[in-house]
Amino acid sequence: MDFGLPIYLGDELELTPLDESEAFVETVILAHHPKLELGATENPASTEIARSHYDFLGMLGKGAMGLVHLARDRDLQRKVAYKQLLGKDNSIATARFLREAQITAQLDHPNIVPIYGMEAQSDGSLAYSMKLVQGKTFKTLMAETRAFYDQGQQPDLEHDLSQLLENFLKVCDAVAYAHNKGVIHRDLKPANLMLGRYNEVYVMDWGIARVMREDPNTQDLSVLDWIQPPLVEGEEMGETTQLGQVLGTPRYMSPQQAAGKNAHLDGRSDLFSLGLILFELITLKPAFSATSQVELLKKVLKAEKEPWRAYVAHRQIPTELMAIVDKATERKPEQRYDSVKAFSEDLRRYLRGEAPVVRPDNVWRRGVRWVGRHRELSLMILLSVLLCASGAVIWELGDRQQKLVQSRRREAAMLKFIARISEQGQRLDSHFQKMEALVQGLAEATTYALSQREQGQETWYLNDPQVKPPQKRFDPPDLMHSPYYEGEISPNWPVFLLSPGVTPQSVAPLLNRVAPLRGALKTVLMKSGFEGKPLSEKQWREQLTLRGVPVIWAYICLKQGIEYFYPGAEETADGYEPRARSYYLQSLNRHEIVWGAPYDDTGETGGLMIPCTRGIFNADQHFLGTVGLDIRINVLDKAFLRLPDVPAVKTSYLLNEAGNVILRSGDALKPQRRLGINEQLLTRPYANPEVVKAIRDKVNSGTLTSDFGSNKRLTVYYRLSSLGWYFVVEADSSLVLGQSQMQL
Repeated sequence: MDFGLPIYLGDELELTPLDESEAFVETVILAHHPKLELGATENPASTEIARSHYDFLGMLGKGAMGLVHLARDRDLQRKVAYKQLLGKDNSIATARFLREAQITAQLDHPNIVPIYGMEAQSDGSLAYSMKLVQGKTFKTLMAETRAFYDQGQQPDLEHDLSQLLENFLKVCDAVAYAHNKGVIHRDLKPANLMLGRYNEVYVMDWGIARVMREDPNTQDLSVLDWIQPPLVEGEEMGETTQLGQVLGTPRYMSPQQAAGKNAHLDGRSDLFSLGLILFELITLKPAFSATSQVELLKKVLKAEKEPWRAYVAHRQIPTELMAIVDKATERKPEQRYDSVKAFSEDLRRYLRGEAPVVRPDNVWRRGVRWVGRHRELSLMILLSVLLCASGAVIWELGDRQQKLVQSRRREAAMLKFIARISEQGQRLDSHFQKMEALVQGLAEATTYALSQREQGQETWYLNDPQVKPPQKRFDPPDLMHSPYYEGEISPNWPVFLLSPGVTPQSVAPLLNRVAPLRGALKTVLMKSGFEGKPLSEKQWREQLTLRGVPVIWAYICLKQGIEYFYPGAEETADGYEPRARSYYLQSLNRHEIVWGAPYDDTGETGGLMIPCTRGIFNADQHFLGTVGLDIRINVLDKAFLRLPDVPAVKTSYLLNEAGNVILRSGDALKPQRRLGINEQLLTRPYANPEVVKAIRDKVNSGTLTSDFGSNKRLTVYYRLSSLGWYFVVEADSSLVLGQSQMQL
């Protein structure tokens, strides 16, 4: 069984119809209480759960229809939120409660709270457990942001608009997923959006959600009766969920929802609500404001939002954001974005500094936007132009026309050179982003595999240090000699390595779960190539064993002392402890992707690799181990640092965020064996202190000119957004400015 990378299927939801809900409840009750006689007299005041499966720690909330407890699962020893329905005789409430649980449970998305299971109580009512979310609502976040401004302070990082928008995009992703499953939320509002302690975002309360594929003539469970909840402390008029023919929260309804057209709503109704929430995130004020419920509903029906006005007078609201919100909140559904996905993509374009589709740039704005993204580089170019122009004026006394032509050529050559270096920096940045995507995919596949129950046993191979020559420690059927790896490797099979004292028998279930990931490990190496051509099995063997690919090793290292790496190779280092290696320690208990310093795995000059790793965690955020890959340094040198088409370039460097040299073009490098006892970090300070200062100040890009013997040395530096390192190029200034016909 080969898991490979995870595949998500867009299957439809399965819900229990209203006329079958009572029979379903009886089935659940009998399953939990086989000796219970249905209809027997129960103590109506008792809310104690007959199955002693949970310990109740306190009350989280209470409503007209149910209670929410803080509970501990006795079997799994985790805290959960336990929602309990009050009143077993209300069939409508039971059906609505069951529908809410079924819809939420089948919306399997990282930004939707997972349902753990449904319980039946001895009095005939239902309850279900779900993930306990601890954090604050978007409503609270906006109130805290207003408090910053009211006190004359700037918001911190958590309350900055850009961070609020990033969290809002996670909400959009969850809603777009639900729409793809055929479900609309119908009650999206800041109070139903949660930000957890660790920046996890959840869309809450799917109690009045509706399945769009249902017959429009089918009676909506949420409007079978009228409930007018009273206002509670902290809630304003129009912010309480309404149930009845007009269903939802008035202040965040679409006009169609406010008109009671519940059976004909689609995802564009939720889109309208998201647009109103985005309006409030930007202005910190509701989009609809009124003194009475009737006035509020009239404004909602006409889609008459409040005027655009920043919460702080001197702040300017970007016109792109206003255009995105106005498009999402058009009165007629057909005039809005086609989908929540299209809406979120336009918002992401804005955050990337690009023009949104709803407000394309003209020529002038494109130029302004480019300058805004490259302020330092634009200033340097402008200064260079002014310098050259000034020189041309001085020398114009001798031969004005000739010097003017020469100056223009020099300017053009400088701009061409800087553009070529920027282009190469972007290519290098894209390569690192590609490597990060491969690590992310491997992390997801590993997390998914570890969450599964053991499914039989697949063939796997172990590098056993107890085996002594002439026997082989690692002996798959395709083991072959590789001149590139300077030893025997397996093109199709990874190998397990165990820490000292760890036996195969003690970790057999884990080995069986991880073994099917050999396909995912192989995919990492195959996709790391620069050419996207599919290779036959024979071509792949030749490529891997003779020429190699950018990634030399891909691996999974678990905290139990298990390492699984590809390609499999027979190693000889006894006492090898993978958990002591830098590629494991650098991602210990860390969620983000980490790039490590290059190291010589053998302690010999030339055996250099750069590790890219990520920690993996289970659903409860417990650390499981790391996954990662090692990139060959000489691949980066040949593919990116060397610029044979630009004769002016003398030396190129890859520097880290501290200004230390990671790699210099032309360094003599060779591949290395997998295991070594002594790792050596091979970094050294860059020689130009001005460049180092600019890097430590996180300047995006720039140029510097300095003396180098009898010539001038031009240094161009370019920041790689993926990992914060810098691409630095040193060139002969006279060649850059003097060779106007240079082939760049």
